[in-house]
Amino acid sequence: MSFRPFTRVLIIGFCLAASLLKADEPLKIYFVGNSFTMNASPVRIQKLLSEVGVEMNFAAHLSGGKSLTRHVNYAKTPEVTWLTPSNFDGKASRKSEFGNFDTALKDYKWDGLVLQLFANSLKGDLDAISIFVDLCIENDSCENFYIYSTWPGRPRKKGVDFATVDFDFSEKWDADYTGTAEDTSRNAKAHYATHDYVQTLFVELHKKYPDVNFQLIPVGDVLGKVDGMIKAGELPEVMELAKRNNDGVPGYREGDTEAKGASMFYNDPLHLRKGLGVLISSNTIASVLSGKSPVGFSGDAVKLGGEENEAVVKRIQEVIWDVVTTEPETGITAGQ
Repeated sequence: MSFRPFTRVLIIGFCLAASLLKADEPLKIYFVGNSFTMNASPVRIQKLLSEVGVEMNFAAHLSGGKSLTRHVNYAKTPEVTWLTPSNFDGKASRKSEFGNFDTALKDYKWDGLVLQLFANSLKGDLDAISIFVDLCIENDSCENFYIYSTWPGRPRKKGVDFATVDFDFSEKWDADYTGTAEDTSRNAKAHYATHDYVQTLFVELHKKYPDVNFQLIPVGDVLGKVDGMIKAGELPEVMELAKRNNDGVPGYREGDTEAKGASMFYNDPLHLRKGLGVLISSNTIASVLSGKSPVGFSGDAVKLGGEENEAVVKRIQEVIWDVVTTEPETGITAGQ
């Protein structure tokens, strides 16, 4: 059985609402990812959700630079540091009682599983996601599976300030993905961080698991929208912040114009570690997990609190909510 996109949104929305309405029970969310998830920070997301009355406990399986395929094969690289933090009822642990992801998903119950995309082919992600999903299904766990869509890397030039290298975010994000679900070539990893790749992945996931609730965390799409708005002069608050607070827009350099768009949010050729970049990643994740608008979330956690930052924080949060509620694969609508 398969569903049309609108029907799927209604079904996912109903399941999300049901999980959020569990009386007096915090959401139990498990995260799998790398530094992109660590930078957004499950702890930060936990605090943001508490601001809108949604309590969340979490555990995670994390390691820098790893794709979902590398996570699945963690036992083959025992020399790698695999982090398993958790925070349940205020009791934080650097190495949680839940163990690695296979033990955590097989032996414990979760409301949701967040899987972060990174540097993989369509076949690689589909195979890896299937292992995570099947573990949860066997354990009658994880009502919702969240696919955290990230962003393209910038060009690297040795000995050159990364922020001065030409990079058009939307050109990269809007590129076509030409791989297939059977393609194992190196080229199949090209353009994995694109809108087209994410949409293709969801088509294949719905095809394989028609009755499973997959929800997109569309960070890449939010960045793409913000990129276009900056270039069009529709977010002057961003340039104002960039000129007075480089930590808020770390890739900004004196003399830069709106033409640089969202490329100014990068701390290096890969990461969005602070300022508006991490505001977007953390707020988008929290918005999808809760089904609530991020408008009003505090900017304090990314050092963008205070009256002087209210306007830019609110504008970015409004864009996040617009993308979250208009992208069908999130399963969230503004009126729910």
